[in-house]
Amino acid sequence: MQVPDRTRSDSSARVRAVHPPGLATPVWPSLSGRTRGAPTMTRTIARIALLVGLIALAGCEHKETGPEEQDTRTTAPVVASPAPAVTAVPPTVHPLSDFDRLDANHDGRISSAEYARAAQSLFEMIDMEHDGTVTLQELEAARGVLGDLDGLDAKRILALADADEDGKLTLGEWMAFNNARFDRIDANDDGFIDRAEWNAPHPAPPEPSAIP
Repeated sequence: MQVPDRTRSDSSARVRAVHPPGLATPVWPSLSGRTRGAPTMTRTIARIALLVGLIALAGCEHKETGPEEQDTRTTAPVVASPAPAVTAVPPTVHPLSDFDRLDANHDGRISSAEYARAAQSLFEMIDMEHDGTVTLQELEAARGVLGDLDGLDAKRILALADADEDGKLTLGEWMAFNNARFDRIDANDDGFIDRAEWNAPHPAPPEPSAIP
């Protein structure tokens, strides 16, 4: 007669009593001592150790070096470039020498306004230093531009036009000199210079002592 294994039956009954149907089955330790279905503790610890090491390494990247080193090199002082020496005005057509060029509106005559614009343009060409005045040196350098201005050389032009006798010409002095030239060429005093008046011999400018 076979005796019932009451031990196995009692164990099964206790399991069913503690874990009734419908609940998750407990995880039992395996023979190797590891728990099946759970993260490996060793791997987790290794990851934490790696993370701590990276944080420590990042903190070591910042190195205190003390105050920033100052550049002790001296800076060379800025020296302004010297003004270019007056040499010569580039050759070009004399603005006051060509009738057709002066006659801007091509009406066959030169007005005082047309002549004045050309005279101012010539002054700006001669004023190579762009300081608003024309010196004897600049007049001589511009002889290729001035050409034969009524047979006057640079010294003669300066002597006739330099009203205050300071050795240089302002734009006002230059314009007064050229306005007087316009009036001499305008023989009939109608405020215009026609081609016949332009082609006629131009009267010589008066001596400075003769100017009232």
